[in-house]
Amino acid sequence: MTEVQDWVILHNEPLRRGGGTPHIAELAYRRGGVTVHVSFPDYLNGLTEDEFANLIHRDPKKRNLRWELM
Repeated sequence: MTEVQDWVILHNEPLRRGGGTPHIAELAYRRGGVTVHVSFPDYLNGLTEDEFANLIHRDPKKRNLRWELM
């Protein structure tokens, strides 16, 4: 079993799968992966940093949507 430092444990972490029902994980630990920008209801699957930058460049008003980093 791998020992995890307390400071890397995430509490009440939202879990989303595109159009699926959102869930909350009481405790989570991330290793690897890609950070994405998520906005309900238009960008549920998330945008990578590059995709997000391109979107904002094309349509600056989209910056005002409620974005969450995941």
